[in-house]
Amino acid sequence: MLPHNNIAAVLFDMDGTLIDTDDTAVHDLAQRLRPLLGAERAPLVARRLLMAAEWPGNSLLTLMDALHLDETLFAFTDRLRRRRGLHPAGSFQLIPGVAQTVQQLHNHYQLGIVTTRGRVQIDQFLAGFPELANLFGVSCGRQDTRRLKPHPAPIQLAARQLQIPVEQCLMVGDTTLNNYAYYLSLRNDRLEKAAQMSLRSNELAPGQPSFQDTYAWVLYQQGKYAEARTWIEKALASGGSGEGVIMEHYGDILFKLGDETGAREQWKRARDLGGASDAIDRKAEEG
Repeated sequence: MLPHNNIAAVLFDMDGTLIDTDDTAVHDLAQRLRPLLGAERAPLVARRLLMAAEWPGNSLLTLMDALHLDETLFAFTDRLRRRRGLHPAGSFQLIPGVAQTVQQLHNHYQLGIVTTRGRVQIDQFLAGFPELANLFGVSCGRQDTRRLKPHPAPIQLAARQLQIPVEQCLMVGDTTLNNYAYYLSLRNDRLEKAAQMSLRSNELAPGQPSFQDTYAWVLYQQGKYAEARTWIEKALASGGSGEGVIMEHYGDILFKLGDETGAREQWKRARDLGGASDAIDRKAEEG
């Protein structure tokens, strides 16, 4: 059960969470497969193909993001959409029950949107559902942070804009394992479950530095500092060395292992990179 008494904000992904992009994509692909497979088999095969492509697609996006080529990728896909007459993509279908859920949650929590979509599409979504638009206090898209989810930077930005500690924010999306594991690790809560979920995330999507960092941080919270160092160094080798939050975690782990000099060096790097916790200045200067 979620520790709902300590939740102050609920952040929603758009695709597959607020809007029904999965079924729309299945329908479009099934239409193309129908001449080959027939009306009965086409939808089943289409859904299996899209499910199989989800993790490689997320891995590609994460790699492009880490290489700072994500804007190039998005610009390319936007050009393709325009050439095919599909731009702007302003037609969205809410998942059944979403409107009522959002309205009920708004009575108890602050709400926000965290998505890899661009600002134009976020604004189109909000304009298409004016009854929901005023319920979201913040929206973070791909132009708002240097790194994209599943990296924690967009969630951290949303939390700052809502003026709420990040550990009091609940992220709701269709890629749940790593997000929930990281949430539990921040709260130092149900760490055995967090470890299982985080390890599974790394099995499903190997080589993602944000996933490796999550597992390292869970191990840190469990007091398994040597194992945490192994995993945080995997995150660095996978491209995480340019991320303030990962470098701060590296410093924290080194500090627990008795390497105070190395810890302060990593904390200073984290401070210079940005994106670390509010305590990073004190750590870098005082240890």
